[in-house]
Amino acid sequence: MEALESDFFVAIQCFSVEEQDKISKAFSFAKEAHGDQKRKSGEWYFIHPISVALSLVPYKDFELVIAALLHDTVEDCPEVSMKNIYEMFGSWVGFLVDSVTKNQNQFYLCDDIEFTDSSRRFLWAGMQDVRCFLLKIADRQHNMSTLHHLKNNKQVRMAFETQAIFEPLKKLVLYETEKTLIEVMRSFHDYLQKNNLNNPDELKEHLFQESFENFSSDSFDIVYRNSDKVVWKVDTLETYRFIRNNEAFRGKIDFISVSSNGKKFNAQFKFLKGAVTNHSDFKLQISSFKG
Repeated sequence: MEALESDFFVAIQCFSVEEQDKISKAFSFAKEAHGDQKRKSGEWYFIHPISVALSLVPYKDFELVIAALLHDTVEDCPEVSMKNIYEMFGSWVGFLVDSVTKNQNQFYLCDDIEFTDSSRRFLWAGMQDVRCFLLKIADRQHNMSTLHHLKNNKQVRMAFETQAIFEPLKKLVLYETEKTLIEVMRSFHDYLQKNNLNNPDELKEHLFQESFENFSSDSFDIVYRNSDKVVWKVDTLETYRFIRNNEAFRGKIDFISVSSNGKKFNAQFKFLKGAVTNHSDFKLQISSFKG
C-alpha cells in the first residue's frame, strides 16, 4: 500500500498547494476511519479508496478526488456520519459522497425529496452533478476487478447492475476519454436534451435500452451463467401480467412473491434452474421483461 500512497501523492501535484492540503486532509481522515478494515480479497480496505481517487485525478477536480477518498466512510465506518462529511469537507464533496452511499432514501441537504429506489436516487444525483456518475463508475470499475472474491449471488447482482446501468452510463459521460470535466458536463447535458430525458425514470429506461442492444460484455455473461440465482423485481401490475402471458417466460420462471397494498405493487421471480440454455433466448427474455 505504501507504493500506491506514494503514487497518489505524486499524482495530486497537478493541483494547487491549497487543493493538495485539502486532499491530504481527506486522505488522513479516510485512512484513519477505515483503520485495519480489509476487503474480501484480504487487501487493506484503504487500497480501494486510493485506487478510485487516483483514477479520477486526470479530471483535475479536487472535490471529486476528495469524495473518492471518502466515498465509503459513512457506509463502512460507524463513527463517521454524513453530517461529518458535509461539515468537514463542504456541501459539494458531501453531496458526491451522499450520492454513492447505500441505504439512504434522502440527501442530507435535500430532505424534502424521498427516494424509494436506490438507482433512481443515484441517477437523480447524477443529473444534478455529473461528477456523481464519474465517482460511481470509478468505484464500480475497481470493485469489478475483485468481483471473484464475492459470494456468487453478489457477483451476479453486481454484474447485472454493471451491465444494465454502468456500461451504457460510461459511454454517456465519455468516461475514460481525454475529455475535460467541463466537456463531460456539457456533453452529458446535451445528450439529455437531445434524447428528451427529463427525470431519473426516463434516464434509467434509456440506459436499459442501450444496454440490451449489446449483451456481449463479460458482466452480462456472469448473469447468464448464473441466471437461476438472480431475483428479478417487478413494480407494476402491467409488467407482471405481461410476464405471466408471455410465451418466452412460460415454464421457465417461478414467482417468489406477489403483493399489493392498493397503492404499490411488488412481485419477485427467478428463472428455474436449467431453464436458460441459450444465450440469445435469454437476451430476448430479459429485453422483453425490461420493455
